[in-house]
Amino acid sequence: MQKRAAAAAATPTPHQLQQVLTPTYTASNVSSDAPLGSDSSHSPSAGTVRSWSDTDNSLLDLYYEYFHPSHPFVLPQPALQAKLTASDDLPSLRLLANAMQYIGSYYRDPIARQHSLREAIYNFDSAVDGFVVQATLLMSLAESMCDEGEEAQKLLSRALTQAQLIGMNTKNFADAEVEADPVLAESWRRTWWMVYIVDANYCIIRGDYKMAISSAETSVDLPCEDENYNRLAIPATTSTMAEYQSREYALEDKPFSSFTYLIDANRIYVMAMRAAKGYPSIARAEIICSDMETQVASWFLMMPPSKRDLPVKQDVMDQLMFQAHLMMYTSLVYLHRPLSNLAYDVAEGLSSCGSPPPPMRPEISIGSIMDHQKHSEKLFDAIRKQNQCLILLPMRAAQMSPFVICMVAGCTVAHLVACKGAFEADDAEIARCRIRVSMGTLKHYEDIWPKARKILTQLKKIAHAILQSGAVIQAPVADFQMLAEQDAMFANFFDKDWLQAFEASAA
Repeated sequence: MQKRAAAAAATPTPHQLQQVLTPTYTASNVSSDAPLGSDSSHSPSAGTVRSWSDTDNSLLDLYYEYFHPSHPFVLPQPALQAKLTASDDLPSLRLLANAMQYIGSYYRDPIARQHSLREAIYNFDSAVDGFVVQATLLMSLAESMCDEGEEAQKLLSRALTQAQLIGMNTKNFADAEVEADPVLAESWRRTWWMVYIVDANYCIIRGDYKMAISSAETSVDLPCEDENYNRLAIPATTSTMAEYQSREYALEDKPFSSFTYLIDANRIYVMAMRAAKGYPSIARAEIICSDMETQVASWFLMMPPSKRDLPVKQDVMDQLMFQAHLMMYTSLVYLHRPLSNLAYDVAEGLSSCGSPPPPMRPEISIGSIMDHQKHSEKLFDAIRKQNQCLILLPMRAAQMSPFVICMVAGCTVAHLVACKGAFEADDAEIARCRIRVSMGTLKHYEDIWPKARKILTQLKKIAHAILQSGAVIQAPVADFQMLAEQDAMFANFFDKDWLQAFEASAA
Protein backbone atom coordinates (compact mmCIF):
# COMPACT_ATOMS: atom_id res chain seq x y z
CA MET A 1 0.00 0.00 0.00
CA GLN A 2 2.83 2.39 0.81
CA LYS A 3 4.36 1.73 -2.61
CA ARG A 4 1.09 2.49 -4.33
CA ALA A 5 0.68 5.66 -2.29
CA ALA A 6 4.17 6.78 -3.31
CA ALA A 7 3.38 6.09 -6.93
CA ALA A 8 0.10 7.97 -6.67
CA ALA A 9 1.92 10.97 -5.25
CA ALA A 10 4.19 10.91 -8.28
CA THR A 11 1.30 10.67 -10.75
CA PRO A 12 1.43 13.62 -13.14
CA THR A 13 -1.36 16.15 -13.16
CA PRO A 14 -3.50 16.68 -16.28
CA HIS A 15 -1.51 19.88 -16.85
CA GLN A 16 1.75 17.93 -16.78
CA LEU A 17 0.39 15.32 -19.14
CA GLN A 18 -0.73 18.04 -21.50
CA GLN A 19 2.90 19.19 -21.72
CA VAL A 20 3.56 16.18 -23.92
CA LEU A 21 1.57 18.02 -26.58
CA THR A 22 3.19 21.41 -26.19
CA PRO A 23 4.66 22.80 -29.45
CA THR A 24 7.84 20.78 -28.92
CA TYR A 25 5.91 17.52 -28.99
CA THR A 26 2.89 18.15 -31.17
CA ALA A 27 2.38 16.00 -34.21
CA SER A 28 3.43 18.82 -36.53
CA ASN A 29 6.81 19.10 -34.80
CA VAL A 30 7.61 15.54 -33.79
CA SER A 31 6.38 14.12 -37.06
CA SER A 32 4.34 15.00 -40.05
CA ASP A 33 2.05 12.28 -38.79
CA ALA A 34 -0.20 12.22 -35.75
CA PRO A 35 0.25 12.29 -31.94
CA LEU A 36 1.29 8.78 -30.82
CA GLY A 37 0.00 9.45 -27.30
CA SER A 38 -1.71 12.55 -25.99
CA ASP A 39 -3.93 13.87 -23.24
CA SER A 40 -6.89 14.37 -25.50
CA SER A 41 -10.20 14.53 -23.68
CA HIS A 42 -12.01 12.82 -26.54
CA SER A 43 -11.77 9.16 -27.43
CA PRO A 44 -9.96 8.11 -30.60
CA SER A 45 -12.18 8.11 -33.64
CA ALA A 46 -13.67 4.82 -34.71
CA GLY A 47 -11.56 4.92 -37.84
CA THR A 48 -8.31 4.79 -35.88
CA VAL A 49 -9.17 2.27 -33.17
CA ARG A 50 -7.98 -1.27 -33.70
CA SER A 51 -9.54 -3.48 -31.05
CA TRP A 52 -8.13 -6.78 -29.85
CA SER A 53 -10.52 -8.59 -32.15
CA ASP A 54 -8.89 -6.72 -35.09
CA THR A 55 -5.37 -7.58 -34.01
CA ASP A 56 -3.42 -9.75 -36.44
CA ASN A 57 -2.02 -12.45 -34.20
CA SER A 58 0.34 -13.66 -36.90
CA LEU A 59 2.10 -10.28 -36.93
CA LEU A 60 2.45 -10.38 -33.15
CA ASP A 61 3.89 -13.88 -33.53
CA LEU A 62 6.47 -12.52 -35.97
CA TYR A 63 7.32 -9.70 -33.59
CA TYR A 64 7.96 -12.10 -30.73
CA GLU A 65 9.86 -14.59 -32.88
CA TYR A 66 12.23 -12.16 -34.57
CA PHE A 67 12.31 -8.79 -32.81
CA HIS A 68 11.54 -9.45 -29.17
CA PRO A 69 14.64 -11.62 -28.41
CA SER A 70 16.95 -8.66 -29.09
CA HIS A 71 14.66 -6.03 -27.52
CA PRO A 72 12.78 -7.84 -24.71
CA PHE A 73 10.99 -5.01 -22.94
CA VAL A 74 7.30 -5.29 -23.81
CA LEU A 75 5.28 -7.89 -21.90
CA PRO A 76 5.95 -11.53 -22.78
CA GLN A 77 3.42 -12.79 -25.31
CA PRO A 78 1.14 -14.71 -22.89
CA ALA A 79 0.98 -11.72 -20.53
CA LEU A 80 0.28 -9.26 -23.34
CA GLN A 81 -2.46 -11.42 -24.80
CA ALA A 82 -4.08 -11.73 -21.38
CA LYS A 83 -4.04 -7.95 -20.91
CA LEU A 84 -5.39 -7.31 -24.40
CA THR A 85 -8.23 -9.70 -23.72
CA ALA A 86 -9.00 -8.22 -20.30
CA SER A 87 -8.44 -4.55 -21.19
CA ASP A 88 -9.63 -4.23 -24.76
CA ASP A 89 -10.94 -0.73 -24.00
CA LEU A 90 -7.48 0.60 -23.00
CA PRO A 91 -6.33 2.75 -25.96
CA SER A 92 -2.65 2.77 -24.97
CA LEU A 93 -2.51 -1.02 -24.95
CA ARG A 94 -4.05 -1.18 -28.41
CA LEU A 95 -1.56 1.45 -29.56
CA LEU A 96 1.28 -0.76 -28.34
CA ALA A 97 -0.16 -3.82 -30.08
CA ASN A 98 -0.43 -1.83 -33.32
CA ALA A 99 3.23 -0.75 -33.06
CA MET A 100 4.26 -4.36 -32.48
CA GLN A 101 2.25 -5.48 -35.50
CA TYR A 102 3.90 -2.79 -37.58
CA ILE A 103 7.36 -4.11 -36.72
CA GLY A 104 6.19 -7.68 -37.23
CA SER A 105 4.93 -6.76 -40.70
CA TYR A 106 8.49 -6.12 -41.90
CA TYR A 107 9.19 -9.81 -41.55
CA ARG A 108 6.34 -10.71 -43.91
CA ASP A 109 4.06 -8.05 -45.38
CA PRO A 110 4.40 -5.85 -48.48
CA ILE A 111 5.14 -2.14 -48.20
CA ALA A 112 1.50 -1.13 -48.75
CA ARG A 113 0.46 -3.11 -45.67
CA GLN A 114 3.25 -1.52 -43.62
CA HIS A 115 2.16 2.00 -44.59
CA SER A 116 -1.42 1.19 -43.59
CA LEU A 117 -0.32 0.00 -40.15
CA ARG A 118 1.97 3.01 -39.71
CA GLU A 119 -0.82 5.45 -40.54
CA ALA A 120 -3.12 3.83 -37.99
CA ILE A 121 -0.45 4.16 -35.29
CA TYR A 122 0.36 7.81 -35.95
CA ASN A 123 -3.34 8.71 -36.01
CA PHE A 124 -3.92 7.17 -32.60
CA ASP A 125 -4.55 9.35 -29.53
CA SER A 126 -4.06 8.05 -26.00
CA ALA A 127 -3.20 9.50 -22.60
CA VAL A 128 0.43 8.87 -21.71
CA ASP A 129 1.23 5.77 -19.67
CA GLY A 130 3.87 3.04 -19.76
CA PHE A 131 2.36 1.36 -22.81
CA VAL A 132 2.50 4.63 -24.75
CA VAL A 133 6.19 4.97 -23.86
CA GLN A 134 6.77 1.45 -25.19
CA ALA A 135 4.87 2.18 -28.41
CA THR A 136 6.80 5.41 -28.97
CA LEU A 137 10.12 3.65 -28.39
CA LEU A 138 9.17 0.86 -30.79
CA MET A 139 8.27 3.37 -33.49
CA SER A 140 11.60 5.12 -32.93
CA LEU A 141 13.38 1.81 -33.49
CA ALA A 142 11.31 1.12 -36.59
CA GLU A 143 12.15 4.55 -38.05
CA SER A 144 15.84 3.96 -37.35
CA MET A 145 15.73 0.60 -39.10
CA CYS A 146 14.05 2.27 -42.06
CA ASP A 147 17.00 4.69 -42.19
CA GLU A 148 14.92 7.63 -40.99
CA GLY A 149 17.47 8.82 -38.45
CA GLU A 150 16.05 12.27 -37.75
CA GLU A 151 12.54 10.94 -37.16
CA ALA A 152 13.93 8.13 -34.99
CA GLN A 153 15.77 10.65 -32.81
CA LYS A 154 12.65 12.80 -32.40
CA LEU A 155 10.64 9.80 -31.29
CA LEU A 156 13.35 8.70 -28.85
CA SER A 157 13.38 12.19 -27.33
CA ARG A 158 9.64 11.97 -27.06
CA ALA A 159 9.74 8.54 -25.42
CA LEU A 160 12.30 9.85 -22.92
CA THR A 161 10.14 12.86 -22.08
CA GLN A 162 7.07 10.67 -21.70
CA ALA A 163 8.95 8.22 -19.46
CA GLN A 164 10.29 10.97 -17.21
CA LEU A 165 6.88 12.65 -17.06
CA ILE A 166 5.17 9.58 -15.61
CA GLY A 167 8.14 8.69 -13.37
CA MET A 168 9.31 5.59 -15.22
CA ASN A 169 12.90 6.63 -14.51
CA THR A 170 12.34 6.08 -10.78
CA LYS A 171 12.27 2.91 -8.71
CA ASN A 172 8.79 3.67 -7.37
CA PHE A 173 7.13 3.48 -10.78
CA ALA A 174 7.84 -0.23 -11.22
CA ASP A 175 7.61 -1.01 -7.50
CA ALA A 176 3.99 0.19 -7.46
CA GLU A 177 3.09 -2.84 -9.59
CA VAL A 178 5.22 -5.47 -7.86
CA GLU A 179 2.52 -6.93 -5.62
CA ALA A 180 -0.33 -6.85 -8.11
CA ASP A 181 1.57 -7.64 -11.32
CA PRO A 182 5.30 -8.42 -10.97
CA VAL A 183 5.60 -9.15 -14.71
CA LEU A 184 4.34 -5.67 -15.56
CA ALA A 185 6.73 -4.19 -13.01
CA GLU A 186 9.60 -6.00 -14.73
CA SER A 187 8.39 -4.74 -18.10
CA TRP A 188 8.51 -1.14 -16.82
CA ARG A 189 12.09 -1.65 -15.59
CA ARG A 190 13.12 -3.12 -18.90
CA THR A 191 11.46 -0.30 -20.82
CA TRP A 192 13.46 2.36 -19.01
CA TRP A 193 16.74 0.50 -19.55
CA MET A 194 15.89 -0.05 -23.22
CA VAL A 195 15.44 3.71 -23.56
CA TYR A 196 18.97 3.98 -22.13
CA ILE A 197 20.32 1.43 -24.63
CA VAL A 198 18.65 3.10 -27.60
CA ASP A 199 19.97 6.48 -26.42
CA ALA A 200 23.50 5.03 -26.34
CA ASN A 201 23.27 3.57 -29.83
CA TYR A 202 21.74 6.71 -31.32
CA CYS A 203 24.51 8.93 -29.94
CA ILE A 204 27.05 6.66 -31.65
CA ILE A 205 25.08 6.77 -34.90
CA ARG A 206 24.98 10.58 -34.67
CA GLY A 207 28.70 10.67 -33.93
CA ASP A 208 28.51 13.12 -31.02
CA TYR A 209 28.73 10.40 -28.30
CA LYS A 210 26.58 12.47 -25.95
CA MET A 211 23.91 10.50 -24.13
CA ALA A 212 20.80 12.13 -22.74
CA ILE A 213 20.67 9.56 -19.92
CA SER A 214 23.32 8.53 -17.41
CA SER A 215 23.12 5.14 -15.72
CA ALA A 216 24.28 6.84 -12.53
CA GLU A 217 21.26 9.15 -12.52
CA THR A 218 18.54 6.51 -12.33
CA SER A 219 17.15 4.56 -9.39
CA VAL A 220 15.45 1.88 -11.52
CA ASP A 221 16.36 -1.67 -10.51
CA LEU A 222 18.09 -3.95 -13.00
CA PRO A 223 16.21 -6.46 -15.19
CA CYS A 224 16.08 -10.16 -14.40
CA GLU A 225 17.08 -12.95 -16.79
CA ASP A 226 15.03 -13.26 -19.98
CA GLU A 227 14.29 -16.89 -19.17
CA ASN A 228 12.50 -15.85 -15.97
CA TYR A 229 10.76 -12.98 -17.70
CA ASN A 230 9.42 -15.07 -20.57
CA ARG A 231 8.22 -17.76 -18.14
CA LEU A 232 6.45 -15.03 -16.10
CA ALA A 233 8.55 -16.17 -13.12
CA ILE A 234 9.93 -12.88 -11.83
CA PRO A 235 12.35 -13.26 -8.88
CA ALA A 236 11.11 -11.85 -5.58
CA THR A 237 14.22 -9.69 -5.21
CA THR A 238 15.86 -7.42 -7.76
CA SER A 239 19.41 -6.24 -8.29
CA THR A 240 20.53 -2.63 -8.28
CA MET A 241 23.11 -0.79 -10.35
CA ALA A 242 25.04 -0.05 -7.15
CA GLU A 243 25.32 -3.80 -6.48
CA TYR A 244 26.49 -4.44 -10.03
CA GLN A 245 29.10 -1.70 -9.92
CA SER A 246 30.60 -3.09 -6.69
CA ARG A 247 30.23 -6.78 -7.57
CA GLU A 248 33.96 -7.44 -7.28
CA TYR A 249 33.79 -6.75 -3.52
CA ALA A 250 30.72 -8.85 -2.78
CA LEU A 251 31.30 -11.55 -0.16
CA GLU A 252 28.98 -13.86 -2.05
CA ASP A 253 28.71 -14.06 -5.81
CA LYS A 254 25.46 -12.59 -7.06
CA PRO A 255 24.30 -13.43 -10.58
CA PHE A 256 23.36 -10.62 -12.93
CA SER A 257 21.22 -10.90 -16.02
CA SER A 258 22.29 -10.69 -19.65
CA PHE A 259 20.27 -7.49 -19.88
CA THR A 260 22.42 -6.01 -17.10
CA TYR A 261 25.66 -6.88 -18.90
CA LEU A 262 24.22 -5.33 -22.07
CA ILE A 263 23.45 -2.11 -20.20
CA ASP A 264 27.05 -1.90 -19.01
CA ALA A 265 28.38 -2.88 -22.43
CA ASN A 266 26.56 0.12 -23.91
CA ARG A 267 28.21 2.41 -21.37
CA ILE A 268 31.67 1.09 -22.26
CA TYR A 269 30.87 1.16 -25.98
CA VAL A 270 30.01 4.87 -25.90
CA MET A 271 33.12 5.68 -23.84
CA ALA A 272 35.36 3.69 -26.19
CA MET A 273 33.99 5.25 -29.36
CA ARG A 274 34.25 8.73 -27.88
CA ALA A 275 37.85 8.06 -26.82
CA ALA A 276 38.90 6.54 -30.15
CA LYS A 277 37.57 9.48 -32.13
CA GLY A 278 39.31 12.05 -29.92
CA TYR A 279 42.82 10.87 -29.08
CA PRO A 280 44.68 14.13 -28.25
CA SER A 281 48.24 12.87 -28.82
CA ILE A 282 50.10 9.61 -29.39
CA ALA A 283 51.32 9.51 -25.79
CA ARG A 284 47.86 10.16 -24.35
CA ALA A 285 46.32 7.80 -26.88
CA GLU A 286 48.39 4.90 -25.58
CA ILE A 287 47.22 5.61 -22.02
CA ILE A 288 43.59 6.10 -22.97
CA CYS A 289 43.58 2.98 -25.13
CA SER A 290 45.09 0.95 -22.28
CA ASP A 291 42.54 2.32 -19.80
CA MET A 292 39.60 1.51 -22.08
CA GLU A 293 41.02 -1.93 -22.83
CA THR A 294 41.03 -2.51 -19.07
CA GLN A 295 37.33 -1.65 -18.93
CA VAL A 296 36.60 -4.21 -21.63
CA ALA A 297 38.77 -6.84 -19.95
CA SER A 298 37.10 -6.31 -16.56
CA TRP A 299 33.68 -6.62 -18.20
CA PHE A 300 34.63 -10.07 -19.50
CA LEU A 301 36.45 -11.19 -16.37
CA MET A 302 33.64 -10.38 -13.98
CA MET A 303 30.97 -12.41 -15.76
CA PRO A 304 30.32 -16.15 -15.36
CA PRO A 305 31.77 -18.49 -18.00
CA SER A 306 28.26 -19.29 -19.26
CA LYS A 307 27.93 -15.73 -20.52
CA ARG A 308 31.57 -15.24 -21.45
CA ASP A 309 31.55 -18.23 -23.82
CA LEU A 310 28.41 -17.07 -25.67
CA PRO A 311 26.83 -20.53 -25.94
CA VAL A 312 24.07 -21.53 -28.36
CA LYS A 313 21.42 -23.73 -26.78
CA GLN A 314 18.99 -25.65 -28.99
CA ASP A 315 19.67 -23.31 -31.91
CA VAL A 316 18.86 -20.30 -29.73
CA MET A 317 21.38 -17.53 -29.14
CA ASP A 318 21.31 -15.27 -26.10
CA GLN A 319 20.75 -12.19 -28.25
CA LEU A 320 21.49 -9.72 -25.47
CA MET A 321 24.89 -11.22 -24.74
CA PHE A 322 25.49 -11.48 -28.49
CA GLN A 323 24.95 -7.72 -28.82
CA ALA A 324 27.14 -7.05 -25.80
CA HIS A 325 30.01 -9.18 -27.11
CA LEU A 326 29.92 -7.48 -30.49
CA MET A 327 29.98 -4.08 -28.77
CA MET A 328 33.11 -5.03 -26.86
CA TYR A 329 34.94 -6.30 -29.94
CA THR A 330 33.86 -3.27 -31.98
CA SER A 331 35.14 -1.03 -29.18
CA LEU A 332 38.55 -2.73 -29.37
CA VAL A 333 38.68 -2.38 -33.15
CA TYR A 334 38.06 1.35 -32.97
CA LEU A 335 40.41 1.86 -30.02
CA HIS A 336 43.35 0.11 -31.72
CA ARG A 337 42.78 1.19 -35.31
CA PRO A 338 44.31 4.70 -35.00
CA LEU A 339 47.39 3.26 -33.28
CA SER A 340 47.90 0.36 -35.68
CA ASN A 341 49.85 0.22 -38.92
CA LEU A 342 46.71 -0.39 -40.97
CA ALA A 343 46.48 2.37 -43.57
CA TYR A 344 43.27 4.23 -44.33
CA ASP A 345 41.48 4.18 -47.65
CA VAL A 346 39.43 7.05 -49.03
CA ALA A 347 36.66 4.56 -49.87
CA GLU A 348 35.96 4.12 -46.16
CA GLY A 349 34.21 7.49 -46.26
CA LEU A 350 31.38 5.91 -48.29
CA SER A 351 29.99 4.19 -45.19
CA SER A 352 27.00 5.85 -43.53
CA CYS A 353 27.98 4.07 -40.31
CA GLY A 354 30.61 6.76 -39.79
CA SER A 355 34.21 7.28 -40.72
CA PRO A 356 36.87 5.36 -38.79
CA PRO A 357 38.88 7.21 -36.15
CA PRO A 358 41.70 9.33 -37.58
CA PRO A 359 45.16 7.73 -37.74
CA MET A 360 47.88 8.78 -35.33
CA ARG A 361 51.19 9.63 -37.03
CA PRO A 362 54.10 9.37 -34.56
CA GLU A 363 57.73 9.67 -35.48
CA ILE A 364 59.16 6.45 -36.90
CA SER A 365 61.33 4.52 -34.44
CA ILE A 366 61.89 0.94 -33.36
CA GLY A 367 59.58 1.51 -30.43
CA SER A 368 56.81 3.00 -32.52
CA ILE A 369 57.03 0.12 -35.03
CA MET A 370 56.62 -2.38 -32.19
CA ASP A 371 53.70 -0.40 -30.79
CA HIS A 372 52.09 -0.33 -34.23
CA GLN A 373 52.52 -4.09 -34.49
CA LYS A 374 50.99 -4.65 -31.07
CA HIS A 375 47.91 -2.58 -31.89
CA SER A 376 47.55 -4.23 -35.29
CA GLU A 377 47.56 -7.67 -33.69
CA LYS A 378 44.88 -6.63 -31.22
CA LEU A 379 42.87 -4.95 -33.97
CA PHE A 380 42.76 -8.07 -36.15
CA ASP A 381 42.15 -10.32 -33.18
CA ALA A 382 39.08 -8.27 -32.21
CA ILE A 383 37.78 -8.41 -35.80
CA ARG A 384 38.28 -12.17 -35.86
CA LYS A 385 36.44 -12.65 -32.58
CA GLN A 386 33.56 -10.44 -33.66
CA ASN A 387 33.32 -12.52 -36.81
CA GLN A 388 33.34 -15.70 -34.74
CA CYS A 389 30.24 -14.43 -32.92
CA LEU A 390 28.48 -14.15 -36.29
CA ILE A 391 29.45 -17.73 -37.13
CA LEU A 392 27.74 -18.88 -33.93
CA LEU A 393 24.40 -17.32 -34.97
CA PRO A 394 21.77 -19.96 -35.80
CA MET A 395 21.43 -20.02 -39.59
CA ARG A 396 17.62 -19.77 -39.65
CA ALA A 397 17.35 -16.91 -37.19
CA ALA A 398 16.83 -13.28 -38.18
CA GLN A 399 16.76 -12.11 -34.58
CA MET A 400 19.84 -9.90 -34.57
CA SER A 401 19.29 -6.34 -33.36
CA PRO A 402 19.58 -3.79 -36.18
CA PHE A 403 22.04 -1.89 -33.95
CA VAL A 404 24.53 -4.67 -34.67
CA ILE A 405 24.54 -3.85 -38.39
CA CYS A 406 26.86 -0.85 -38.11
CA MET A 407 29.14 -2.71 -35.69
CA VAL A 408 29.61 -5.46 -38.25
CA ALA A 409 29.98 -2.97 -41.10
CA GLY A 410 32.68 -0.94 -39.34
CA CYS A 411 34.81 -3.98 -38.63
CA THR A 412 34.23 -5.37 -42.12
CA VAL A 413 35.53 -2.16 -43.70
CA ALA A 414 38.74 -2.40 -41.66
CA HIS A 415 39.08 -6.03 -42.74
CA LEU A 416 38.66 -5.05 -46.39
CA VAL A 417 41.45 -2.49 -46.09
CA ALA A 418 43.69 -5.14 -44.52
CA CYS A 419 43.01 -7.50 -47.43
CA LYS A 420 44.28 -4.82 -49.78
CA GLY A 421 47.84 -4.97 -48.55
CA ALA A 422 48.28 -5.97 -44.92
CA PHE A 423 48.09 -9.76 -45.32
CA GLU A 424 50.02 -12.40 -47.18
CA ALA A 425 48.02 -14.30 -49.81
CA ASP A 426 46.91 -17.20 -47.57
CA ASP A 427 45.95 -14.92 -44.72
CA ALA A 428 44.12 -12.60 -47.10
CA GLU A 429 42.01 -15.52 -48.31
CA ILE A 430 41.09 -16.43 -44.74
CA ALA A 431 40.16 -12.80 -44.15
CA ARG A 432 38.05 -12.80 -47.33
CA CYS A 433 36.16 -15.83 -46.00
CA ARG A 434 35.46 -13.99 -42.78
CA ILE A 435 34.29 -10.98 -44.76
CA ARG A 436 31.88 -13.27 -46.60
CA VAL A 437 30.46 -14.33 -43.24
CA SER A 438 29.87 -10.69 -42.31
CA MET A 439 28.35 -9.82 -45.68
CA GLY A 440 26.21 -12.95 -45.64
CA THR A 441 24.91 -12.08 -42.18
CA LEU A 442 23.89 -8.60 -43.32
CA LYS A 443 22.37 -10.02 -46.51
CA HIS A 444 20.01 -12.00 -44.30
CA TYR A 445 18.40 -8.69 -43.29
CA GLU A 446 18.45 -6.70 -46.54
CA ASP A 447 14.90 -7.71 -47.44
CA ILE A 448 13.65 -6.95 -43.92
CA TRP A 449 15.06 -3.55 -42.98
CA PRO A 450 15.88 -0.79 -45.51
CA LYS A 451 18.88 0.32 -43.44
CA ALA A 452 20.46 -3.13 -43.72
CA ARG A 453 20.00 -3.03 -47.50
CA LYS A 454 21.61 0.42 -47.70
CA ILE A 455 24.62 -0.54 -45.58
CA LEU A 456 25.15 -3.80 -47.46
CA THR A 457 25.13 -1.90 -50.76
CA GLN A 458 27.66 0.58 -49.35
CA LEU A 459 29.93 -2.25 -48.22
CA LYS A 460 29.87 -3.76 -51.70
CA LYS A 461 30.82 -0.41 -53.22
CA ILE A 462 33.58 0.06 -50.66
CA ALA A 463 34.87 -3.45 -51.40
CA HIS A 464 34.95 -2.74 -55.14
CA ALA A 465 36.76 0.56 -54.57
CA ILE A 466 39.32 -0.94 -52.19
CA LEU A 467 40.05 -4.32 -53.74
CA GLN A 468 40.12 -3.18 -57.37
CA SER A 469 42.58 -0.36 -56.74
CA GLY A 470 46.30 -0.78 -56.25
CA ALA A 471 47.70 -2.19 -53.04
CA VAL A 472 48.65 0.21 -50.29
CA ILE A 473 52.19 -0.09 -48.96
CA GLN A 474 52.00 -0.80 -45.25
CA ALA A 475 54.28 -1.98 -42.53
CA PRO A 476 54.14 -5.76 -42.00
CA VAL A 477 51.18 -6.88 -39.95
CA ALA A 478 50.91 -10.12 -38.01
CA ASP A 479 49.06 -12.87 -39.83
CA PHE A 480 46.51 -15.12 -38.17
CA GLN A 481 49.09 -17.75 -37.22
CA MET A 482 51.11 -15.06 -35.48
CA LEU A 483 48.01 -14.01 -33.62
CA ALA A 484 47.73 -17.49 -32.22
CA GLU A 485 51.39 -17.48 -31.18
CA GLN A 486 51.58 -14.05 -29.61
CA ASP A 487 54.07 -13.41 -26.89
CA ALA A 488 52.62 -13.43 -23.37
CA MET A 489 52.92 -9.66 -23.12
CA PHE A 490 50.36 -9.40 -25.93
CA ALA A 491 48.20 -12.24 -24.60
CA ASN A 492 44.58 -12.15 -25.62
CA PHE A 493 42.58 -11.59 -22.48
CA PHE A 494 39.58 -13.38 -23.95
CA ASP A 495 41.34 -16.74 -24.29
CA LYS A 496 40.28 -19.32 -21.72
CA ASP A 497 43.80 -20.28 -20.65
CA TRP A 498 44.66 -16.67 -19.86
CA LEU A 499 41.41 -16.14 -17.99
CA GLN A 500 41.85 -19.31 -15.98
CA ALA A 501 45.40 -18.36 -15.07
CA PHE A 502 44.22 -14.93 -13.99
CA GLU A 503 41.41 -16.39 -11.87
CA ALA A 504 43.79 -18.93 -10.29
CA SER A 505 46.27 -16.23 -9.32
CA ALA A 506 43.48 -14.15 -7.79
CA ALA A 507 42.14 -17.07 -5.74
